[in-house]
Amino acid sequence: MRETLMAKYLSFSTLHHGIELDDVTMLIICMLICWKYLQIKLTKPNPYHNMWFERPQGNQKLKTVTQERNIAKIVESQKRDIIIFWASQSGTSERLATQLSRHLVVALSKRSFVADFSDFDIETVSKITSSIPVLMLLSTYGEGNPPDNAVQFFDWLTNSSEKVKLEHLQFAILGVGNSTYKHYNKFAQDVQSSFVQLGAKSLLNLHLADDALGLTEEGFLCWKEAVVKILCGRFGFVEQAIPYQPGFSVRFAELPRDVDSYQPQFRKQTQNIRAMSRLSAIRKVTITKTKILSADPSKPCLHLDIDISHHPELKYETGDHVGIWPVNFETEVEGLRSALGISTEDMYKRLVISSQTPESEQLLTFSDTMTLASLFKHHLEICSPVSRQFLQDLKQFAPTSEAERWISAISSDGATYSKYKASNRITLSSILMLASAGQPWNIPFSFVIESLGLIQPRYYSIASASAVYPRQISLTVSLLSIHLDESDDIIHGVTSTYISKLCDNKISSSTAASQGQVPSKELAGLFCHVRKSTFKLPASESQPMLTIATGTGVAPFRGFIQHRVRLYQIGCQVGRTILIFGCRDKNSHIYMEEFEEAERILGDKLDIIVAYSQDRSQPQHIQDKIKKYSREIVDLIVENRAKTYLCGSTRMAKEVRRLIGCFYAEYKNFSPEEVEGFQERQTRSKQWQEDVWG
Repeated sequence: MRETLMAKYLSFSTLHHGIELDDVTMLIICMLICWKYLQIKLTKPNPYHNMWFERPQGNQKLKTVTQERNIAKIVESQKRDIIIFWASQSGTSERLATQLSRHLVVALSKRSFVADFSDFDIETVSKITSSIPVLMLLSTYGEGNPPDNAVQFFDWLTNSSEKVKLEHLQFAILGVGNSTYKHYNKFAQDVQSSFVQLGAKSLLNLHLADDALGLTEEGFLCWKEAVVKILCGRFGFVEQAIPYQPGFSVRFAELPRDVDSYQPQFRKQTQNIRAMSRLSAIRKVTITKTKILSADPSKPCLHLDIDISHHPELKYETGDHVGIWPVNFETEVEGLRSALGISTEDMYKRLVISSQTPESEQLLTFSDTMTLASLFKHHLEICSPVSRQFLQDLKQFAPTSEAERWISAISSDGATYSKYKASNRITLSSILMLASAGQPWNIPFSFVIESLGLIQPRYYSIASASAVYPRQISLTVSLLSIHLDESDDIIHGVTSTYISKLCDNKISSSTAASQGQVPSKELAGLFCHVRKSTFKLPASESQPMLTIATGTGVAPFRGFIQHRVRLYQIGCQVGRTILIFGCRDKNSHIYMEEFEEAERILGDKLDIIVAYSQDRSQPQHIQDKIKKYSREIVDLIVENRAKTYLCGSTRMAKEVRRLIGCFYAEYKNFSPEEVEGFQERQTRSKQWQEDVWG
């Protein structure tokens, strides 16, 4: 030790004595020269200094445009009779709000202003006069929260430092939701009660449209009829039908078209800051690998890997979602072309589409190289069933009286429409061809654009871990098919079929049984984007996890397990993971080999419990497995603070939540109030998370 210190001292001493006087003198001279140079440089006038204060376009006569954000002033200046607010995460309420606006023009000759909450200063809602009825179509997001575009509105309504006064407001609300979710239409209910407490006058009782029963459209129609009656009775409006008023001008361009380029764009509804912060850019990516997962020919399932290495802006975290932008079936595109009497040549002429109203302008996301072929193939939801409201609006364009009577018959009431829909394909092209027996229809393109709505991305949970595959995204895709009642016809899912064709799959019993790599001559590209999710791994790798899934709901947990396997392999202490997975039988047990290998690596840190619901010897559901391991599950959640994740159907999640709540009472002596309070705290603290769909 002493020798080491002495050596360091001698080294420093030698360096110190090695610095001569002339070295110090030279250093001082250099410093003086630098100081003098900088002094001259900094004090010399900059001949271009004035450029900092000049505007390059200053010599152009530009008009400064200030966007008005006072909703009351906008309605007054545009001479609107009604305000329709919408709050939506997926676009359903926005679509219905636009339909309502068009109907009020036709039925009452009254112009509505369709308003996005995020486009206005929220406090100006209180300035709306009593002569302007306010209609609201409100969806609920997540755990009873407002959608992104209504967060500020609800915060102002419930947490404003100043007392909000709404005595002059007259309103009616339609809640759009799904009763399989725990917080069914909670946002609409909260707004209704808050408005009443603040003095606003309710024109109608709160109406709720339930998508779980397939009654969203029917609930909207009933509410719309009630709205028309109350507006006539309370505001003196008069029902007087007028012809259809187009919201778009659509014509063929005289110039020859350029290359018909296609680039998906987000709807105007997603343009608020909160929503956009969760979405990446839309990029075209390449499928690099595909694999058939399920050997069940009646329920084929694919795995695919997407390469994002060429798009550094596409980044994901384990648990995020990917939005896939589908392409409509060629059969539907051709069927619609034929039904509308459009020549093949006209399908590829360039279109000029311009808005006629502020509402239609919000829908304009079309490029200036748009053609009818591109419009039908990429932009409009032509493969979805048309609504009863659409059929009623369609009658005015019927080419024959027989066609009009036929459409009236299948859309006369909700029960008749539902029965016909269960047994028949009711896409627009199918309806047009059946109603007129093949005779072409003369329907304004504007009507088609406004009524069908724009095609939307379909979301899939990412089935890979970002820590393991940072530049590759894996997806698990079930090929959707619906067998119609009293018919041999099958309706195939647009997006899953599109993905399957990109992968060059020929799904049949023989190919499905192989469960091997799917051969593909050219693995094509598709457009996608990443959507951030709150469905995230625990912050601590040592925290236990309870994961419960059915079917393709196991996809995100493949990523979760990949993540923990990698951490374990590099020496980290990982917490215990339990996966309870339900599927039909061994043929539909996806990722079986991968999970077995993960169990081998992690040992007692991973338990995979599988329930086969259609096993011939002993059929079981995940509820049976939860009952069997109930005490262990409750201890893991309550005592060991495990995070619980559910992925699958809303019905499954609702039943699992109820069942585990019963075991809290049985093993921990929780009262019903304590069970509810504990589950609420678990949800708020993200200890209990759900990624579910209806």
